[in-house]
Amino acid sequence: MIDGGILQDFNTFHCQDDYNNYAFSVHRTKGTTFIHPAIKNNSLVELKVGVLLPFHQSGNNKTKVMTMSGISAIRLAVAEINAQNLIPGAYITLIEKDSYPRLVEGQAAITQAVFSAISLIQEGVIGVIGDVSSSWTSLSALMTSTLQIPQCSFSAIATSLSDKSQFGYFFRTTPTNLLYSDAAMAFIISQGWPVMGVLYSDDDFGQQLSENVVMKARANGIHIKSYQSFYDEGPKSDIKNSIDALASTGVRIVFIAAEKSAQLAALTVAAHHGYINNNTVWITIDTDANELHKAVIKFNTIIEQRFNNTDIVPEVYNSSLIDELPSDNSPGSKTIKKQLLSDVIDPIEYAARLTNSLVPIDYSTVFSGGVFLINNLRELTGYPPFDHFIDKWSHLDPSIYPYSGRSSITSNEGLAYSCMMVLAAGFKQTIYNSSIRAKNSTDILTRLAAGQLGSHLTPSAFNTSFVGPEGPVIFDQNGDMATGNFKIYNIQNGTQVEVGKIIAGNMNMTTMPIYHDGTTKIPTGVPERAYLNPGYRSPVTITLLAISSFGTLVALLSMVLVLVYRKQKVFKASSPLFCVLELIGFILAYISLFFFVGYRSKFSCTIIPITFHLGYSLVLGNLIAKNYRIYRIFNNIFITRTVVTDMQLLKVSGSIFAANAIVLAAWFSLSTVSTVNIPVSRNAYYIDCAFEGANHNIFVSLLTLFGSLQLALATFLAFKTRSVGRNYSKYSEYKQIGLSVYNIFFSVLIGFIIFFVPTTDYYTRHYLTATMIVWATTFSLLTLFLPKLHAFFLPEKESKNNIGKESDLSGRQRTNKRNNAIGVTEEEVSPYPFNNNSECDMMSLNYMVNNLSHPFNDSKVKLNNISRKGLMQGVMMELHEAQVPIQKLFKYFPYLAAWEMMQVILMPGKTYFRSSIVSSKPGEYILKIHGNGMTNIMMQVESENDLMLWNSRFNTRIDTSPDTSYYRNELLQGETCLNPLESKQDGDSDIKRISTNIKRLTRQSRLDSGSDMTTTTLNSCCHQPAVLLSDYGTDEINHAHQIQQQRQNSEMTYSASMMLGSITDQEHRHTSFDPRVSFYSSFAGYLSNVGLSNILGTPDSESSSIL
Repeated sequence: MIDGGILQDFNTFHCQDDYNNYAFSVHRTKGTTFIHPAIKNNSLVELKVGVLLPFHQSGNNKTKVMTMSGISAIRLAVAEINAQNLIPGAYITLIEKDSYPRLVEGQAAITQAVFSAISLIQEGVIGVIGDVSSSWTSLSALMTSTLQIPQCSFSAIATSLSDKSQFGYFFRTTPTNLLYSDAAMAFIISQGWPVMGVLYSDDDFGQQLSENVVMKARANGIHIKSYQSFYDEGPKSDIKNSIDALASTGVRIVFIAAEKSAQLAALTVAAHHGYINNNTVWITIDTDANELHKAVIKFNTIIEQRFNNTDIVPEVYNSSLIDELPSDNSPGSKTIKKQLLSDVIDPIEYAARLTNSLVPIDYSTVFSGGVFLINNLRELTGYPPFDHFIDKWSHLDPSIYPYSGRSSITSNEGLAYSCMMVLAAGFKQTIYNSSIRAKNSTDILTRLAAGQLGSHLTPSAFNTSFVGPEGPVIFDQNGDMATGNFKIYNIQNGTQVEVGKIIAGNMNMTTMPIYHDGTTKIPTGVPERAYLNPGYRSPVTITLLAISSFGTLVALLSMVLVLVYRKQKVFKASSPLFCVLELIGFILAYISLFFFVGYRSKFSCTIIPITFHLGYSLVLGNLIAKNYRIYRIFNNIFITRTVVTDMQLLKVSGSIFAANAIVLAAWFSLSTVSTVNIPVSRNAYYIDCAFEGANHNIFVSLLTLFGSLQLALATFLAFKTRSVGRNYSKYSEYKQIGLSVYNIFFSVLIGFIIFFVPTTDYYTRHYLTATMIVWATTFSLLTLFLPKLHAFFLPEKESKNNIGKESDLSGRQRTNKRNNAIGVTEEEVSPYPFNNNSECDMMSLNYMVNNLSHPFNDSKVKLNNISRKGLMQGVMMELHEAQVPIQKLFKYFPYLAAWEMMQVILMPGKTYFRSSIVSSKPGEYILKIHGNGMTNIMMQVESENDLMLWNSRFNTRIDTSPDTSYYRNELLQGETCLNPLESKQDGDSDIKRISTNIKRLTRQSRLDSGSDMTTTTLNSCCHQPAVLLSDYGTDEINHAHQIQQQRQNSEMTYSASMMLGSITDQEHRHTSFDPRVSFYSSFAGYLSNVGLSNILGTPDSESSSIL
């Protein structure tokens, strides 16, 4: 009835939809049509939805078809919603209002459109569908958004409707023109073009579309080489100058962001000036080959007229109308001026009259290929939701649903159907909105029908995962469709041919495109520039390959020798398995270099990271395994085995290798390997590898982290083992391993910096990276294996006393060959042999002075006094000494401390330490010395007996108080064999004699003193156990105090230096004080602890231990 142009009101009549088994009633009142279920259920809540369309518009057939087919699809959706009860507890009443009831133009048309929208809103609708045109839709959308009424359009595409500040409740199921950017990006990505340019019209449409293209290109890693505007002055613009500027940048892939006449003018001018050629590809939207052909014909007509001097320039070109147009720079003035110019000037004809070339365009030749058109797609045959909709559509009654009953659609039926279904889904979702406070769902429905829940009906509320006939209905933040459906056409010999489709954001190329050269070969998308990949022909590459070949040959020969002669001591000492695994790693590194310097392909892009990372892990993993074992051996004197077993190597290096292999396998299984052209400049590019995958960056980070940790650990171990054996075996590798690790460290550091610095040019990055790989691999290979090969082919003759492999423990198993005072070793002359392993060796003070070369290992030195009668009395000074592994722990974070060999001396002092046993397992006898500050000391000993012994020493307080009564009664009455005293005097004279009869203890001073002592007597006294305190004067004791202070300062410096590794024991011995003087300082320290007053009768002081 509406289609028949009947405007009068009519009474209710019933319609039966047999397909949906649904009966509904239709009646019209005051120009408004109401459609509701034939039988109303009073238990259900009525929800009114309005439809605002130009039902009686007859001037444009396209608009008429879109309106009538759209309302039929909306009625079908309402029938399904009510018949299937898709909104529980409610039904839909459809209220239709004509936005163009009478044939009027201008302001009158706008007025009646606004009146229709107001009338529809007054009917109490809670949702609106419409309008057809963007201009009239904006009028109604302003009102509905102000009143918080959701409005959906299935045809309005103006980008201005995306402004949520004005149209906060508007959304649409039709894709906007901005989605053309997604379609263009999908096609460009499928062709592998890394660079593109944008030519956009300087108007609202061109600016918005071009900005969206630039944003999507950057998101997909496509470089926008040029971004050029045209059509700045409308039809009178110099389009050629804009295209010249774009082409001067070297852009080969051009996207035209324009519409209608501006778009056709740009393509025509580009074709006329030869910019559509074998090297370029042009992409545009929403047009067809027929329109383009007409534009070319129009252009050629003007060219021909100019050539024949028959062209007549329209007067409007120079009329006063143009000069009187708005000339200020405001956007509104520019838009009005362009629109007025477009009404009187054709941009294609203007461009034809502006050009200097009068050669016409050969349409079929110029447009033989390489030009692509992207248009909206409505027929989605083969897409299940669309096929299901078409099946329903074909079974409908055309008298009830105009334009139905056919197996195809004529316009936007699918989008209109989706509008109604999305509104219903949104209403249903609102019922279950937990943020709405209500008694029950009926209460919510009542409030919804009354229009009280408008604040909950924004566009986001209608994102319900509904899948319509034309794909998923998903709205972005502006209420626009997030995906669209498009067809891709390729102009081939002047005719457009469909080559692909994009459905719901997924592209499918149906046929191979034809490019301008008539082939299907995809252009590179970059200018004809120098191909920078040097390949295998450059001199530098040849040199690197020659070195790599030599290194590979050496590695293979070495591997054969190691396997054949694996029982030879030169190879056996380094573990044959260790050597073979390292050599395999070196060979893999050379293989990675061979592919790295060559041309890129999918195969080489796969081989390079696999061989490099696996080779790197094999080399460093085995270096870590060997060096860690050396580190453990030389930081624990109780370890005597130096052989690294195959199983130990496999546990360390195998775990490192397996970790890298697993990451590589996961990376390549989840990523797609390809090659991509990377432009360097306008005249050069190179081909690089591309790894496409969601987790690509994660895997690269893991591989980098693993490599960094391996290198850090290897460097740390190399540094810790840098001086493990100055007398180390000639087959040892600690020096070679250290050099190899340092070399790899600095090579990786240089290569990493060069490779990732963005300002580095391609050749510098390429050649330096390759050079670092060759240098690190070759240097390490030769450093590790040349000494072995030399020892194998040219073995040195070994002395009888040094047959076989020297112990790896050399430097710690020291002999006791120490020179005494006269330069004779103790092993050669030892008139009084001592047992170095005894727990308590007794020796006289005089012997200590004259035999300072004696090793004091865990000794007790007894300072005795011999009277004239030979009685042995005196003071005991206890001293314990050992060289053991020491670990200094921070009490609150004891995890990063390392074991270090240190000399431990325990003697009486002012304080004592408390110790406890941490571990008594075999091979792990560890004692903890509890510090008073922030640190504790861990001490490891050799056996369980030593553990118990040292624990008792640290926890025992020793009484070193001397028996001073002896000095009062007996000591002062005697004389030493070194200094016979005068006759015994009284007590006062005894004190005086103690202070005056002072003699030095050295040999020569005694011989020169004029006493009766002879050399024989002196030698016989050297091993006597005591010396009188009276032999020491006040001046000597003060001097000894000074020497003692110097010695303490020296020892403090030495201890710090030893901890830092800056000096060694041997260096310390060369810089020590005179050993005879050191005794005085030690003895003076002892006297200072005991105190002269104690000797003279002062009360005892508390004794203690010092570490």
